[in-house]
Amino acid sequence: MARQQYEKEEDLTNERIAAEKWLNDQVYPLIDECEMIKLDDKAPADFLIKYVNGKPICLLEIKCRNMSYFQYDTIMVSRQKYENLVRLSKEKQIPAYIVWHLKNDDSMVFTDVKNKFDQSKIGGRTVDTRDAWDIEEMAHWSFLNVDATSDTDAIGFEVLK
Repeated sequence: MARQQYEKEEDLTNERIAAEKWLNDQVYPLIDECEMIKLDDKAPADFLIKYVNGKPICLLEIKCRNMSYFQYDTIMVSRQKYENLVRLSKEKQIPAYIVWHLKNDDSMVFTDVKNKFDQSKIGGRTVDTRDAWDIEEMAHWSFLNVDATSDTDAIGFEVLK
């Protein structure tokens, strides 16, 4: 049985806005040379970022959370989602990042998927569970082991001539 789709149009809009904000922080001044392509719902990433000449830059998985920076000890994503994103990144030889937009204080944190999570435990949507798939193995990173966009320089995408 296929899982019901819970993502709404508002969620997709929030993902796109968060991805654009992260890209503007990380790729500027190359932003005009990039395009953001929304991937299929079944893909382990939300977006493929590539140069307008077609060369891939990176994969992005965007998570919009109703929380503030340091509200919890860790930030998390589905371990299966993380492992699928790592696999795709290696297979395509494209860097991949998980970006969390923390909506309560409009902050952003991110990690390269090469940065292995700190711990793995059962969790997920445990308060307002919608179905059995909402509780699963989650990969957790300490806030000390992820980057905040306001605290870092651009991650250094190469300039193409």
